Amino acid sequence: NTPLHFATALQNLSIVKKLIEHGTKPRLQNNMSQTPLDIAVITQNGPIILEIVACFHSSDEGVKEN
Repeated sequence: NTPLHFATALQNLSIVKKLIEHGTKPRLQNNMSQTPLDIAVITQNGPIILEIVACFHSSDEGVKEN
């Protein structure tokens, strides 16, 4: 797990925001092939889901364009 995985699992939005602001890579998978977004969905944490998705849309780390 990355620090973003841990912050997401602990549902700590302020730490999630700080990690994203400092360039963490939200698409990295843990040893269970889960991304932090997967964990946010599992824990049903809407604010963290929105934060991670917004990161995808505002950086090159996000969804690939065709």
